Amino acid sequence: MKIRTFRKTRGKYCARLRYIDEDGKKHELLRTGESKSGAKTKLAQLETELMEKDRRDWRLVRLRFRQLAEYAIKRVLPTGYLR
Repeated sequence: MKIRTFRKTRGKYCARLRYIDEDGKKHELLRTGESKSGAKTKLAQLETELMEKDRRDWRLVRLRFRQLAEYAIKRVLPTGYLR
């Protein structure tokens, strides 16, 4: 779940992106811009950063699974435990 907002504080516009990650933790990302349109672009940049971060996390998950699979092939299968 993502919540996108921007507001004016102390003379600058602030772009805010709130989201909940896979673990259920709430996070908030803030960026400031000089104008309303600048805050909108910052908000779009925040979303792309978040999507890129999610993609990197998926690559790490695949790497961990690959390592687990190699471990199982080397250690568990030769013992005949799974047969």
